[in-house]
Amino acid sequence: MTALASRVTALAGRVTALALALGVVAGAAHAAGLASQVGDLRGRMTRLEAGPWDAAAEQAFANDLDAAVSRARTSDPGAAADELRRLAVAAHQRHADWLEKTQKSFVTGEGEDPFESEEFIGRQQLALQTLYLRNWVELEAATRWEPKHAERNAWLRRAVEGFGQFASLEDRAIAAESVYGRGLAHRGLGQYDAAVTDLRRAIELAPDQLGARAGTVLVEMQLERDRIGDALTSSADLLAAHSSPEAEFLRAKTLLLALDGSKLDDATRGRHRAEVAKLVGALEKRGGKWPALARQLVAAGITRPEEWLDDQAGATIRWTVAESLRGQGRCDEALPMYRALAKGQKSPRADLALALGECQFRAGEYAAAFDSLANVAGSGAVATDTAYLRFKAAEALYHAEATAQSGARLETAARGFVEKYPKHDRAYEARFRLGELERARGNRLAAAEQFDAVGGDATFRLQAAFQSAQCFVEEWEIRERRDDGSAAELAEGTLERLDRFLAEAQALRSGGKARQADAAMLAPMEARARVMSALIRTRLGGEQRLAEAIAALDALDAKDLDAALRAQAAAVRATALLGIGRYAEANTAIAAFLAEQQSSDRDFDLMRGLGVRTLELAAERAAAGDAANADALRAAALQVYEKLLAAAESGRLTAESPEGLRQLVNRLRSEAATAPTSAPAR
Repeated sequence: MTALASRVTALAGRVTALALALGVVAGAAHAAGLASQVGDLRGRMTRLEAGPWDAAAEQAFANDLDAAVSRARTSDPGAAADELRRLAVAAHQRHADWLEKTQKSFVTGEGEDPFESEEFIGRQQLALQTLYLRNWVELEAATRWEPKHAERNAWLRRAVEGFGQFASLEDRAIAAESVYGRGLAHRGLGQYDAAVTDLRRAIELAPDQLGARAGTVLVEMQLERDRIGDALTSSADLLAAHSSPEAEFLRAKTLLLALDGSKLDDATRGRHRAEVAKLVGALEKRGGKWPALARQLVAAGITRPEEWLDDQAGATIRWTVAESLRGQGRCDEALPMYRALAKGQKSPRADLALALGECQFRAGEYAAAFDSLANVAGSGAVATDTAYLRFKAAEALYHAEATAQSGARLETAARGFVEKYPKHDRAYEARFRLGELERARGNRLAAAEQFDAVGGDATFRLQAAFQSAQCFVEEWEIRERRDDGSAAELAEGTLERLDRFLAEAQALRSGGKARQADAAMLAPMEARARVMSALIRTRLGGEQRLAEAIAALDALDAKDLDAALRAQAAAVRATALLGIGRYAEANTAIAAFLAEQQSSDRDFDLMRGLGVRTLELAAERAAAGDAANADALRAAALQVYEKLLAAAESGRLTAESPEGLRQLVNRLRSEAATAPTSAPAR
């Protein structure tokens, strides 16, 4: 093989590109083009095999095969990989077989001396060239194209043997590339020591790009084997010989791994951190892809951020340390670093402004967080996260201050968030707050629209459903007091919302999905919804509605009722019982109602309604000759109006004249004193 060294020198230019290829993946069109090229080569080889020797055609074929191999090694060959490998093997084997057969014929005396013939010399060169290509193709097939193929190890062993035929050539370029290729094949076979020997030899033979690549593979292989000490030495040698971004990146990676896993003294750790900071600073200045890769490397490699807090490192290190601390929930430590990074910048980059705002928010600096997030000019996840966090900062400020200004700020932030990102998985929180703001302004139906749009988990949706129903209840009550006929139009929609809330709450409970805390929170809401449902049904009237009202009240659990709700439930029950003629039970409910403290407009409305209804029914029963029930109803009415009079005299009831109530009470007392003794009301 040494005698042929001068004939293969021309290979150096072509195969150097093969040896240094980094495997950049091309698209489907590239793979399709390669498949077409390989198909064409297969047809040409068939024709060359069938025809007479054609030196020019054979060399053109070998050169085009060389180009196809180069194309495949710098892309993803796809389905063409297997065909290209077979073609390269066959191309070499065809010339090797011819040479072997021809030499055997000469030795046995069956043929003439072929060694000086043009075809013999041409085929020797082509056999050498195609062997070299076959070596690279089988190496690529085993390590990148088809690494799980059953023939993988056989391909690698042939590559080791094939590259070995070139490793001792006097031509340093071919020898270096062959030793490098053999080292890669040894690596694929798991033969670590042999691979290290070959890679180091390649570095000695080729102190250029190939040497740099061999040095890179050596360090990567040492890191794979967790030989951090060896990798520290090799990466330092690589960087000293080749001041490239690849070498800087790999050295920084090695140092970070050493810092993470090695038992180093403080001085060594300090030197390693300082060198990492220097290398990352150099990568920051490289531009292109390197600043982003440096950030990713440092983000993955810094596992002990507290060690880097006092370092005067570059922006990438400080940013990564701050991000690591923020990811661990240690915003109090990260916040000074974010402030330092943003200092002096009129418009910090979006991810920095977002991180600063988040940590300010978590530190309770809501106004500062709101300001930091105000001018984030980001897109995608940064923009959505910023809008959400800005809303949360405005929400926190509103809860702390509850002023008109903070309310307006919250509304602006919440509306901006839901209008721009209506499908955000936390948009329902802003919807809920908008509902509260609208309700506080008296825009109850607009508030209900916001509550109806709330999503989130089941418990949160139920809270919103309850709030929506309450908005309708409040609007219905206002229209009832206005007595303009519009309340009836709203009553059915109100009942629908109340019933839907109660059904969903019951479904959550019966499905076993309600946590104990959720059930405790829902219980008073359900109780209020039942009372309000019963109240509206009694106002609508009719035997069916009144029966439904009583059923709703019967479903109440006394422990879920506060004093005000207990009073209202008793008043509504009394009204419903009066409506269906169950006077004795109604009187008991009236007594229970009057025993409670009344203070709200709703309480006094119910009280007035009971007073009017009991007097009307007393007159009806008297006219019907039912003196006992008439007397009992008048007695109940007297208790009601005495309570109303007391409220008016104390100033708790301003809608009624104390004098008018006093006259009515005196008349009822007089009637009660002169009334004959009657049997108990039924």
